[in-house]
Amino acid sequence: MKRLKITLYVFLVLVLLAAPMPIPDNHYSGSAFAAGEQGITVRVLLFSGRPDPTYELVDVQLIEKLKMNLAVAKKINNYDRQTIIPANIGYKGILVSNPEKRAGLPARFAVYKGAIELMDDRKSFLEDSGGAVEKLLFDEAIRKGVIDNVIIKRMRSGDKKK
Repeated sequence: MKRLKITLYVFLVLVLLAAPMPIPDNHYSGSAFAAGEQGITVRVLLFSGRPDPTYELVDVQLIEKLKMNLAVAKKINNYDRQTIIPANIGYKGILVSNPEKRAGLPARFAVYKGAIELMDDRKSFLEDSGGAVEKLLFDEAIRKGVIDNVIIKRMRSGDKKK
């Protein structure tokens, strides 16, 4: 009987040692922020009446590229509107929320057709030269699958009508 207990004990120890270790769900490889911290949320402003496509920006290289593009953007001193986000139906730009100011990015900003609106304590406007920031964020939305070909076709046909 004692031999059977020892055999079962050894077997149980071997099974436990051979079992794979679970990885927490909130672990991202290459993540720009630690688990449990709020990340950088990107929302493509497309719809009225239903949720806009949204994704988390976690790729460190992409965040660095975004920071560089924002750093070289020139300030617009006399912007003639209150916001860059238009009050129209369809695509209205991209909104980035970064409540903990991860990676040295602003807490909140929007991009739309060549302009960037910084929505921190003091609102200011920058020029998105060549649409670099908007393209970077939009391309990531496509890569992550939050925007599909149907949406892209509708957006392009809407641009042709104007």
